[in-house]
Amino acid sequence: HHTPEIARLPKAVATLNPKLAGDYPFADLAGVGVALKLVQALGGVATAARYLDLAALGTIADVVPLRDENRVIVSFGLEAMRAGERPGIKALLEVAGIEPLKLSSGQVAFNIAPRLNAAGRLNEAEVALQLLLTVDYHLALSLAEKLGVFNAQRQEIEQQIYAEADAMIAQLPSEERWCFVLAKADWHPGVIGIVASRLAERYYRPVILLTIEGDEARGSGRSIPGYNLVASLAEHGDLLLTYGGHRAAAGLSLSTAHIPALRAALNAHVQANFTADQLRPHIYLDGELDPSEITLDLVHSLEKLGPYGAGNPEPVFCSKRWHVEKVCPLGKEGIHLKLELNGGGLPWEVLAWRRGQEVAEINQTQWLDVAYAPRADFWNGHERLVLHLKGWRPPAADETIPVYDARFLPQRQVYLQGLWEQEQTVLVLFWPAFSLPLWPKLQAHVQDIPLWRAQPLYLRKMEGCWQPVAPASLPPGCDLVWLDVPHGLPSLMRLVADFKESLYHHRIHLLYNVNDVDRIHNFLVKNGPNRSALATLYRGLRRLEGCEWRWQEIGRVMQAGGFLGLPDQINFHLQVLNELMLAEYACTSEGVRVSLLPEPSERQQLTNSQTFVQAQVQLAAFAEAKDWLRGPDAGSIIARSLRSLISSPA
Repeated sequence: HHTPEIARLPKAVATLNPKLAGDYPFADLAGVGVALKLVQALGGVATAARYLDLAALGTIADVVPLRDENRVIVSFGLEAMRAGERPGIKALLEVAGIEPLKLSSGQVAFNIAPRLNAAGRLNEAEVALQLLLTVDYHLALSLAEKLGVFNAQRQEIEQQIYAEADAMIAQLPSEERWCFVLAKADWHPGVIGIVASRLAERYYRPVILLTIEGDEARGSGRSIPGYNLVASLAEHGDLLLTYGGHRAAAGLSLSTAHIPALRAALNAHVQANFTADQLRPHIYLDGELDPSEITLDLVHSLEKLGPYGAGNPEPVFCSKRWHVEKVCPLGKEGIHLKLELNGGGLPWEVLAWRRGQEVAEINQTQWLDVAYAPRADFWNGHERLVLHLKGWRPPAADETIPVYDARFLPQRQVYLQGLWEQEQTVLVLFWPAFSLPLWPKLQAHVQDIPLWRAQPLYLRKMEGCWQPVAPASLPPGCDLVWLDVPHGLPSLMRLVADFKESLYHHRIHLLYNVNDVDRIHNFLVKNGPNRSALATLYRGLRRLEGCEWRWQEIGRVMQAGGFLGLPDQINFHLQVLNELMLAEYACTSEGVRVSLLPEPSERQQLTNSQTFVQAQVQLAAFAEAKDWLRGPDAGSIIARSLRSLISSPA
């Protein structure tokens, strides 16, 4: 799959390479694919089919685009590997702990191919060759174990080179940070290509690593999307002894004395052809998923689009504002991470490969937007869903709070019934004393709610009945169902005080009846803070004999003054009298017990009663907001207001 340098091709009877000029229709075959096509030409399709497992293995390992013929080779080759007819591949799967029937192209790329490559990188290639040729399964197992040892050694060497190269990058001046060209005398030539790939992925820069051998240096390079590495090397061929490769990867050798010149030339070339934004990694998403949509059924459907790899990447999705519950290092020296996240009220295990260096940064962030690939994992015969992290970021500051306006839906009751049955549903009542009588199922579990309650009442179904809950106890991903009308701005401020930024991680459903806006307003005006009603109640209590009365008796006193005299109205004004130190009272099963206190020497101001002032504020705010609370834009107004209050808490 490398682009051949025509001038350097050896004289031969025939040269087979799909990239040479000719009429072959597919140019991206790997070397193993070319070999397979030669077998097919000489022995026919049936003969070539015997080698499909090896052809698929090499095609995946060579990271060529999995489309056209390569896709066919890998699809049929994976089936052959799953069948387990080649002892060497069967042994590799056994040693790697992979269930053969569930083998994927990703497992070949990240679990099988590295073991075979490790032998060649450590100059033990004959072990890998013997493994693939043997017909003795017991010998194959022994050889596969040996490859596992080689792979562990390769990983240790790789990690050492990576740490040294990373330290060198930290010291580079700004003019040398466009393309990393690093060199050291004792770097293993068989491993530096892997390290270059890791560094290119981490820093999103073209990377060339060279091992110095006296007057000559040789090495490997890895590129980023949009930058043709081998073409760039060709432009500076006068500095090189040899080079070859393709857009994404290349090998080269040069005089040690020319390393500084190559470093300067490539940095200048990248700087001239790339903007800073182009040197930032981009994740291309296939969609945003609600947590409820992330299932094993989805994974099984996506598997039908495989095999995945270069040219056919596995689908990547995102979900926003997941809560970080726990971050655990994995692997030797914590090179990997396992994240335990909460999204939509559900726990998620997210594996972050080669992101160990990000542990501190993630721990400082309570919430994440995550990009991931959902996969099925098999352990001890059980299938489970695991998310593989592709990227993350803190949630955007200008993100809106999800508000779903269901007030005008024709099937409003059906919508409500669906939410009513969900475990994550939380009912929100802003005027519980007014609204609870409309919901008999709720009223039985909630008692003694004052009309002018400042804080919303939150109810969640627990053990079969709706019970009050504190907002701080709610997990992320709840559905906050507004059954009645908020007071206006004070209610939104209270909601923000209760939830703070976690409000972003819940969904708000507006299900109040717009006709309730006027009904509640009229009810509040009649039963709300009123100086005359307070005076009428106080004078009436002074005329009554005794100290304990039924609600009806006090109600008649209020009605004589032209007021409704409902228990809520009486209770409210008794509380005001209590705060003004004019009376003490206690509710009984039949009514109320009141003790009038001596009149204070100075006239009391109604502003001394927090209950009276709070009710006035609520009533004024509700009167001001009732028009937009009735209107079609209530959802967007509420979302904008909540976001503004969260971002400017003062």
